[in-house]
Amino acid sequence: VQVIVLYFLLRRKFGDMGDRESLLALGRATVATIGMGIVVFLVLRPLANPWAQLVIGGGVGVAVYLLLSRLLGGREISQLIALVRNR
Repeated sequence: VQVIVLYFLLRRKFGDMGDRESLLALGRATVATIGMGIVVFLVLRPLANPWAQLVIGGGVGVAVYLLLSRLLGGREISQLIALVRNR
């Protein structure tokens, strides 16, 4: 509730804050996260070793999220990489 109130207060003060682009980015991240969760769940089902689950699940999760984010047109990961490189 507080986030919604703050959002409207900031919007009244500053005007349009790129709402459309923010919602599109949120939608892309949500779809990529759901896809990652499904793939990681399916990959981890046959694994019994907790360390294997951690390493394989983590690696597969990151790879799937990055791939889906890229396929959905997300620019956030590219921007983050450019920011780190230019540091």
